Amino acid sequence: MHSTSTMNSKGIFNASIRDTVTLGLAVPGAAALGVLGAMAWAPGSSPWLLLPVFGGLCRLLARPRRPAPAALLALAFGLGLHACGQAWMIAALFRETGLPPLLALLSAMAATLYLAGFIALPVYLCARCRLLATATPATSPGLTAAACLAALLTAGEWARGSLPGGFSSLSMGYAWLDTPLAGLLPVTGLYGLSFLAYVLCLGWLPVAESLVRRQYGPAVLGALAFAAFLATAHWGAKQPWITPHGDLLGFRLIHTGTAQQDKFSPEHIPAQIDRLAERLTQSPAQLVLAPETALPMFFHQLPAGLVDRLAQAARTHGSHFFIGVALMGGNQQAHNSLLHIPGDGTPLRFFAKEELMPFGEYSPPGFAWFSRHLHFPLKDLSPGPPGQPPFVADRRRLAALICHEEASPRLARRRAMDASVLLNPSNLAWFERSAAIPQGLAMARARALETGRPVLRTTNAGGAAHIDHRGRIAGQVQPGQESDLTGEIRPMQGLTPYVRLGDTPVLLVCAAVLLLAAVRRKRAMSHPTIQEKTA
Repeated sequence: MHSTSTMNSKGIFNASIRDTVTLGLAVPGAAALGVLGAMAWAPGSSPWLLLPVFGGLCRLLARPRRPAPAALLALAFGLGLHACGQAWMIAALFRETGLPPLLALLSAMAATLYLAGFIALPVYLCARCRLLATATPATSPGLTAAACLAALLTAGEWARGSLPGGFSSLSMGYAWLDTPLAGLLPVTGLYGLSFLAYVLCLGWLPVAESLVRRQYGPAVLGALAFAAFLATAHWGAKQPWITPHGDLLGFRLIHTGTAQQDKFSPEHIPAQIDRLAERLTQSPAQLVLAPETALPMFFHQLPAGLVDRLAQAARTHGSHFFIGVALMGGNQQAHNSLLHIPGDGTPLRFFAKEELMPFGEYSPPGFAWFSRHLHFPLKDLSPGPPGQPPFVADRRRLAALICHEEASPRLARRRAMDASVLLNPSNLAWFERSAAIPQGLAMARARALETGRPVLRTTNAGGAAHIDHRGRIAGQVQPGQESDLTGEIRPMQGLTPYVRLGDTPVLLVCAAVLLLAAVRRKRAMSHPTIQEKTA
């Protein structure tokens, strides 16, 4: 008895040593795979690269015998992915915030760890629940594991995008925006496309291995599943979920080209306001959209007579001006707002941004000490109330997605229910000449596809774009230059399946996958023959 116990202890010790050595070699490889995978998203836009990347990750995750090492490998992968794919966020922390270098470094590390955690936690849960070991006569352990991990990673993405200050950047679905799979967006939304892409990227290797072993059942099952998803995407892209609503509307998007260091500089503000007023009034259009905080001060601080001058120009030309400006509301609550100056004599209207950026626009509870170190203008803002009505221009309803609200499928869905056009004013001067600009454009395109609504997008220094209801770029101004984009936009009506149902169907599918896997595993562990196969 004592001898057996000693042998078991030695075996466990030796296994632990092997795990440690293997892990030490595998962690850099996982991080390198994450760095390589970042090229799948804009501006690299190489989604098929994710097939070998996730294939390699699966091989690494199969080595550890315990959940914690598997989670550590996933964390290393996530750190490589987000540190490379969102290097613009890290660069802005050092360049634009005014933080001391050490605090900026610690902040960058904390932000990257936070994002990587939404990859590590699903892997840990998958390993902890022993779902990776599930096997049934009908499918291979690899395919079961792929489906379970895809469901957990999709749920992690949804949680990351739904938490306060939701951050959906580098969600899997965005990488596949320019592929036939994007037809799923109006049907399932971003997270449905992410789930399919995860299944594809995690499941192809088990299918290939089964073919090598001449086990054709898993390959047939995988091929049928992929064909069904592809057919659904093709069908979704062709369905007339939405129809035109009224006549075309002429628009002009004002791209200021203002650098961040000049935007809120007191010596530059008067010239900025004069130049913006000149551009707003010089060329008529039904809709004229200026960027977020294009007027870089509070509304009550604007020069005397400016608003009257703009209102007169709007009435003269029959135009509707939409201008970003901060608003001091009741109870001294400050808002990041979009001002509507109508050309039909109706009163001015404001729309206050509802989804604020943590630290950049408000201090999360317990972090006031950190925000005091940030040299940001307008960093103590309050969110606008939910349920603000859309703007009305020429009998058409227009909803706003201010700045990074473009990253929220939930907000876009809600606002598209009662609007025929989406307005997306932003700044992006914080992230000039970085991947944040094409990634933000990709998010706006995804919102257009999900909702079936065209998007008018303009920024201070990150370009401007007219995106049609199919997510295609119909017109564009490149970042960095002062320029206008003019054209006509087709308002749309009707509701896509995603706008009707939201993320609930995808979350139910993920839950069903996990429940089915758990039930099958329980049956397998109680069946001696299957237990032998599992071992």
